[in-house]
Amino acid sequence: MNTTAFTWARRFLGLFVPPDEHCLHCGRTLSTPREDRFGLCGACLDLVAWIRRPVCDRCGKPLRSEQGDRCHDCRARTVPFACSLAPAVYDGMWRDLIQQLKFYGRRELARPLGAAMAQVAERARLGGRAHALVPVPLHPKRLERRGYNQALALAMEVSEETGIPVLEALIRAKAAQHGGAQSLRTARERRRSLRGAFTVWQPDAVRGLTLVVVDDVYTTGATMDEAARALLRAGAGKVLGLVAAVGLTDADLAGGGGPHSNGGEEC
Repeated sequence: MNTTAFTWARRFLGLFVPPDEHCLHCGRTLSTPREDRFGLCGACLDLVAWIRRPVCDRCGKPLRSEQGDRCHDCRARTVPFACSLAPAVYDGMWRDLIQQLKFYGRRELARPLGAAMAQVAERARLGGRAHALVPVPLHPKRLERRGYNQALALAMEVSEETGIPVLEALIRAKAAQHGGAQSLRTARERRRSLRGAFTVWQPDAVRGLTLVVVDDVYTTGATMDEAARALLRAGAGKVLGLVAAVGLTDADLAGGGGPHSNGGEEC
């Protein structure tokens, strides 16, 4: 379903189903426009580790002021995407929401996560610069098991708020090698596992465009790197990233990242 059809379907359903009145996390009654936008009550929103500046100017992870403008990981490798944005750290209640969306079928949780991503995108004025949102695809077997792609669900929510269209340009050419959960691998193992994982099914559709790769979590950057490389090889002019959260590795913590150190406005 394209963005316009999705928006009209939601509005049509709204004629018959009352808008959400309770927090999607704790069930409290929602009472403010901000709470209604996120579908979360103020108390739950206060639990989120929102990212504040300074942040890495490439991956968007929080930094300590003495670290300069780039995290240790982005200084140590060639980063193919121009920059990536995220509203929050993958921690606590926000992590629970992402896991519930990703593994337990709670598709409605794309709403608060997507609203936060859209807010970051608006601050960075992506609406005036980006041609399309490109969700990271799932391998067909995983898509069949899960029934939906959580990255596409997030992209649709962001699109509805920002007006940036969704373009499903990427194909998952192969599953991650050697099996096992990506979250249990080292950064090097993730990169090796995902090498050549994506391809672009219609290169003419992305040529010269500024595209925003949308995913749920950025931890080592392996997925974002591979998606960006595939789009750039196909002729995209520039690739940015937008995720619901950044995961902090042991190296990030040792190097001084912290959940309250917000930003991403300058991507």
